[in-house]
Order: sequence, then structure tokens, then C-alpha cells
Amino acid sequence: MKVVSGLALAAILASASWQAQAWGLGVRAGTQGVGADVGFLLSDDWSVRLGYSALQWDRSVDVTDINYDARLKLSNLSALVEWHPIGPFRLSAGIVPNRNRIGIGGLPPTTEYRINGNTYQASEIAFFRGEVFTGRRVAPYLGVGYGVVARRGLNFYADLGAMYQSSPRAELQAACSATLSAARCTQLTSDVQNEQRQLAERINNFKWLPVVNVGVTVGF
Repeated sequence: MKVVSGLALAAILASASWQAQAWGLGVRAGTQGVGADVGFLLSDDWSVRLGYSALQWDRSVDVTDINYDARLKLSNLSALVEWHPIGPFRLSAGIVPNRNRIGIGGLPPTTEYRINGNTYQASEIAFFRGEVFTGRRVAPYLGVGYGVVARRGLNFYADLGAMYQSSPRAELQAACSATLSAARCTQLTSDVQNEQRQLAERINNFKWLPVVNVGVTVGF
């Protein structure tokens, strides 16, 4: 899938650069992170855009019984075809290969943890980690916008749309310390599995990622 996506992006870029009437560069920030675009104007009404954006953000997340220490990592490529029949207003459609995820690096420092309704001392857990990641690594995108990256001169542009990532997936892992009895270790393993199921149920409906971006462009 990564090879196919890379070839598709390369083909779009090669075709665009061959036929382009004008081209431009843009920098932007929004819900996909901070990124940049290169755009090619194919005709008065059509253009293509290739971009990349990323963001990393650490914070605590309280989703189930546990207050996780989490790290949000956004990484989005984008290949869009854009139709702009009325001035700077446009419709955009394309694909967004992505590596968006939330890494759970461990539990916040404390003396005890409550997992699936049961209490464990910090010394009883050797490690706790997990990950929440998108259901689709290549997400279709549809949106509207203002401004065309490939227009000549200095311009403003904005995007409003959504990318379909399908239901996110969740994985949690924990290891018992040497101080934990066999019975308590079995219970911890079961509790973590139940916690994973609860987490998956809570995030099941987050299939669409809203896309809001604003930026500036310079066209040539």
C-alpha cells in the first residue's frame, strides 16, 4: 500500500509539472498539523496539490478509568485535485496517506492505578504502553476551500473538509513485575484486555477527521 501510494503521488506530481501553466508554494497550519504544499495550475479551472503536514503534542488523556500519558503524532501526505470555477473558491478531492496515531508511553507517576475497576500498586506493574492508530492508512478526502496555491503572486488560502480514516484501533500492553503473584498477574492481563476493549468502544465513532487549514502561498 505504501509503494502504491508513493507511485500515485509521484505520477500526479510528474503529470502536473509537465502540463502546468503556473505553480506555487504554500505554508499552512491546522488540524492536520503544520505543513507545506506545492500546487500546479493545469487550466483556469483545475489544479493539483501535493502536500505534507505533521505535529507532535504530549498531554494527559482521560478516556476510561485511566488517565494516560499520551503523545499525539500527526503525519499526513496529501494529493488533491481541485476545481475552482468561481474565482478563488474551490472543491478539493483526493487521498491522504497518513501515520496519525496516539502513543501511550506509560502511566502517570502515582502510587497506585485503577484498571478495569481493580487497584494495582505502581510497584506491581513493570510497564504499561499502548497505541491508538487510524483504521485506514490511506484516507479519502473531500472538502471546500478558498485560494489556489498555484495562483501567481502572494495569496491567502484555506481548507475546510474531512478525511475518512475509518474506526481507530487501540492496543494496550502491560507486564507484571516480579512482586506480583501469578493470580494477580493473570488478573492484570485480563483487566488490560478489558480496558483495551473499552477504549476501542469509546473511540469507535471517530471515523472522520475534520480538516481545517489556513496558510499563505506564493505563485510563479
